[in-house]
Amino acid sequence: MKKTEEEIISSEILLVKQIKGIIKSEISAIDDKGNSKKQTEKDPVEELVRVTSLVTAKNYLFFYNKIVNFLYSKLEDNSPDEDFFFYIPLLRTLIEIYAYLLFFCFQDKNKQAAISIATALNTIAKLDTEEVSQKIMESYTKYYSSYKDLIDKKKISIPTDPALNSNRWLKESGYGFPPVEQMLKEEWINESSPQISYAKGGVAEDIYKVYRGLSNYVHGNILSKDHHGNEKIWIIAQTMALSFRVTELINVKMLDNSKKKEIGSCLAEFTRSSASFKDMWQKRKTNQSK
Repeated sequence: MKKTEEEIISSEILLVKQIKGIIKSEISAIDDKGNSKKQTEKDPVEELVRVTSLVTAKNYLFFYNKIVNFLYSKLEDNSPDEDFFFYIPLLRTLIEIYAYLLFFCFQDKNKQAAISIATALNTIAKLDTEEVSQKIMESYTKYYSSYKDLIDKKKISIPTDPALNSNRWLKESGYGFPPVEQMLKEEWINESSPQISYAKGGVAEDIYKVYRGLSNYVHGNILSKDHHGNEKIWIIAQTMALSFRVTELINVKMLDNSKKKEIGSCLAEFTRSSASFKDMWQKRKTNQSK
């Protein structure tokens, strides 16, 4: 017996729940790895490098998970379809977080630490105003001092004066993040998502092409008739496809492939259901165009 549209969508929402559970387990695994005495470096500076890299990856993954949790809550609550029109910009944010994580994970540990420290100090520096200048200086100096041994040993050149830590400096220093297009390197994506590379289904889409489409939408361009009215479906599909990329990236680059089985099991279910999901979506678009 063929599943109804409602049954197909409900099955996909359960998969969103499953993938967000994997993301949550990866966050816990990063914590465990950070606290592991077996992996602690003897040199205090090298240990700080190790932990700083893990904390930064965890922070990006935590923010990613917050957005997925929000989208899932709206799907689970069966919010009106028209409400999902307003949630599509969040997909763009998810792609940006993935791009940051992708770029970050493909740097060596020393570069990861430098990026983490430089961008954190840049954020503090940008808060500066005439009224809070002294407090900013104190916060900046305190944060800089906590990493001074690492900065000195690794010869990381970061301004001690927040006034010099500008966006331009961050870009020119090589410690900032490049544009999204440059971070979404095909070779990085393929290398960090081996299971997806072998899967057949809805996860092989050009991520930057999707990002450009979302950017047009965010900046006020009208969605095509194929998208309008299908925002809920689009959110389910893109959240799932991108989350597989994110979980595999973290698994391969940060967690020694310890989550391979969990991700593979969820990916297999998603692949099995993708045909009926795509067929339902296509029929929707066909009916709307009449």
